[in-house]
Amino acid sequence: MLAAARSILELGTRLRKAAEPERRITDLETTAARRIEQLEDRLREGVEFGRREGREVGRHESGSWPRG
Repeated sequence: MLAAARSILELGTRLRKAAEPERRITDLETTAARRIEQLEDRLREGVEFGRREGREVGRHESGSWPRG
């Protein structure tokens, strides 16, 4: 009985270790998604600021930027 309990505890430890990389990946994905949202918000604010200031919004192959 004691051996079975020890085996279950060891299995739990192994499962936690195996799940750690997946948890890290999920954390990184969440952090990246938040950062992308922040950057998109800043881009929108910059475009709106440029329009209020009478600037055009230019385009190039990797995105857009306000022209001054």
